[in-house]
Amino acid sequence: FAANPAKQLAQRCYARVPLLWAEEGWQSEIARDWRLRILRYAESAAIVADFSEMQHGWSMARFPNFWINALCVAKIGAVASDNEAQANMLQSILQKRRFNTIQIDAPGGDPVTRAVHLLYFGEWAALYLAALCGVEPEARVPLQLLGLEPATHLGLARGRIALGTGGPP
Repeated sequence: FAANPAKQLAQRCYARVPLLWAEEGWQSEIARDWRLRILRYAESAAIVADFSEMQHGWSMARFPNFWINALCVAKIGAVASDNEAQANMLQSILQKRRFNTIQIDAPGGDPVTRAVHLLYFGEWAALYLAALCGVEPEARVPLQLLGLEPATHLGLARGRIALGTGGPP
């Protein structure tokens, strides 16, 4: 896991609820995409917030002691330079509330390159999380039971996915 940041994120999110946040705009849309992938692939809950929601809402939240072990905060992408001081203060508040934030950065200078990297990163992290949870991502048994997808996997034993060592992130 040491050399693979997507596996590291999956490990941090395992048996926790990820709070994924990003600055408004395309980065917050990527956070929403990650939430859906985590729900669909790993059958795990995830929460999404943009920078404004983090400042005005989550910075005020106090949690029971067990939430330190139940919530995983992940910051997706960079913050604009004019918001950097507020982002640092928000990080300080979260640390005082005993939450450490995982920073997910994307290489590349232009937004398209960074967006593609983050989309692939989220895809792999959600698949690794599904493996840790013992969920077969393509089965989507709850959706089949609700009649929202064809019942191709109903009645089949759900297998585990091998984590492997190769592949992207």
